[in-house]
Amino acid sequence: MIEDSELLRRFHELGDSAALAELVQRRVGLVYGVALRCLSGDTQTAEDVAQQVFIDLARKAGGLKSRPVLAGWLCRSAHLEALAWRRAEWRRKQRENDYAMETPASTPDTPWENLRPELDEVLAELDGKDRDALALRFFDNCAHADVGARLHLTENAARMRVERALDKLRERLAHRGIYSTATAIGVALTASAGHAAPVGLAATITTAVAAAHVTGAGAGLLLWGTFKLPLAGTAALVSVGSLGLWWAGESEARLREELVQLRGETAAIATLRPQIAQLSAQQSEWRHLRAQQEDWERLLADVATAQRREAEARQAEEARVAKVSANATYSLRELDQAPKPTAKRAPVYPVSLRSAGITGDAMISFVVGSDGAIRQGEVVSATHAEFGEAALKAVQQWTFAPGQKAGLPVNVRMRVPIVFSISKDGLGLQNWF
Repeated sequence: MIEDSELLRRFHELGDSAALAELVQRRVGLVYGVALRCLSGDTQTAEDVAQQVFIDLARKAGGLKSRPVLAGWLCRSAHLEALAWRRAEWRRKQRENDYAMETPASTPDTPWENLRPELDEVLAELDGKDRDALALRFFDNCAHADVGARLHLTENAARMRVERALDKLRERLAHRGIYSTATAIGVALTASAGHAAPVGLAATITTAVAAAHVTGAGAGLLLWGTFKLPLAGTAALVSVGSLGLWWAGESEARLREELVQLRGETAAIATLRPQIAQLSAQQSEWRHLRAQQEDWERLLADVATAQRREAEARQAEEARVAKVSANATYSLRELDQAPKPTAKRAPVYPVSLRSAGITGDAMISFVVGSDGAIRQGEVVSATHAEFGEAALKAVQQWTFAPGQKAGLPVNVRMRVPIVFSISKDGLGLQNWF
């Protein structure tokens, strides 16, 4: 879809009347709805206000074509123009309408139906950035990512701007004695996004804007006068000079036929309203039940996933434990935890070798059983046989906290070098591990 600013640029720079017509057709419901609410349902004056707002848009196209969002400007302009009409011509009637608006509605609609003029007023009081963010989010139904792209913000920054703008609306409404939540205000804005404009109003406004644009550009003398354009699209445009004179309209009989047809359609719609309300209530209930079902299905899926993962972990642990054999003997590098000595006895230095001043060493191999006792001890090597015998005899009296694999005590083969040396303190033994 072509952006509003691009349509306005084409109209301003290229004189593209089709672009103007598309822009008016797209936004006339928004402008007319704001004016209609501000004027307490005065349809004729609301049409005049909408026409003037789009004339102002065309006159200011040069300065507005670069704005990323036009919906906020249109909303505020419609509100201000409607206030001007109300102050200038309808002061007495507005007092009566204000009194009527204070009377509670008898319809089952939400209170926002009667409070939307207040909402339009506080919306017009916001600054342009906040108003543009709300217009994109609720009038154009843009996601936060699209709002950010239009306003040159990140998605998170756009979300924060929308939330802050809603909070400002909530605070301003609270000052007026209207208390609500930001969520409810957002729903009300969405419902206020557009109003069904009268048939032919877009065509009427397009003609009026084109005529005003011609006058402002100096292309000729436009005879516009102060008359008001009719509802069903009859338009008169007189241009003297290079533009010539043209007139377009429909016959009075055709207008009457359309009015009769519209009245019939309105009556038919009125008879269907109870059914529509019932279907809407059923749809809301169905959505609630569907949401509950989806929550339940998500919960069941989470439980199934947790059970599956628990079973897989249990199977993996059982497989790991199954690999551990109580009778097997493992090396130190295969263990999860190495044996730790709990009782150590030093070997006795052979007397004959000590007297002779002979030193040496012995390498002892043994198995630490799953009960921590020493088994299968043997001398692997020794510089003297007596060193080997003394070292083996000492090692066989050691005890250990058994090594573990997969959380179970197992047998482990170990080797320990024992060094015999003579020092002033007597037998000198190196670290055994």
